[in-house]
Amino acid sequence: MSLINSVLGQAWNVIPHSTILYRKYIDRSISDFGVSKAEFTEWKSVEAITQPGIISSFGGKGVELKDYKEMGLDWSRRYVTAWMPNVGLEPAVNRNGADEFIYDGQVFTVLQVENWGSYNGWIRAYAVQNKTQIPSSES
Repeated sequence: MSLINSVLGQAWNVIPHSTILYRKYIDRSISDFGVSKAEFTEWKSVEAITQPGIISSFGGKGVELKDYKEMGLDWSRRYVTAWMPNVGLEPAVNRNGADEFIYDGQVFTVLQVENWGSYNGWIRAYAVQNKTQIPSSES
């Protein structure tokens, strides 16, 4: 997807961006030991603008503690916001698992995806650190 003439493309010129890895949730399976385990696609890369915390807009101020509580989020957990071309990321709505991405050497689980399609096919994704996952792609 071309980023030319899009809001994300304009932001690319002024806000630092980097490559992140993402994977899509497929389904849950049961191991030979009877343990339920999430299955994912292979990791793929995409250019993204990623900032710590829940951010409402580019260069915007992070959400305050009272807003975290109103949103049902745990202030003690680590959240990030990523703006990227739409690669089809999905949260765990009506599924047993959510898609994930790696940022700053940590795995994050997608909580919400806002499709900004009217701005040339890019998204804003909110994610929370998944402390049970170790990035296998970087081992």
